[in-house]
Amino acid sequence: MSEIIGCDIQEEKKDNKTDLVNVSGNILYNINYKVALFIFFIGLIIFSDLFVENVLSGFSNAVYMGSPTSNGTMLQLLFLTGSYIFVDLIVKYDII
Repeated sequence: MSEIIGCDIQEEKKDNKTDLVNVSGNILYNINYKVALFIFFIGLIIFSDLFVENVLSGFSNAVYMGSPTSNGTMLQLLFLTGSYIFVDLIVKYDII
């Protein structure tokens, strides 16, 4: 019962600073930059006018006056999600 409470609090504060630095460093270390780069370029393709004119126009009610409708946007997001799954798998199995 003769413990000094203030010492324990100061030690915990020091550990929290170290933990915050470690956590933020681990977050940056664990980012898969290959997947992020590939998804960025795939997104550029999927949301481009060429994709809208050549691919989305083949689906009914996906394009209106050269712009994707709500259905077209959902299809673009579906293509992007499928691309993410594909790229993530090929990076995990060291194909890329």
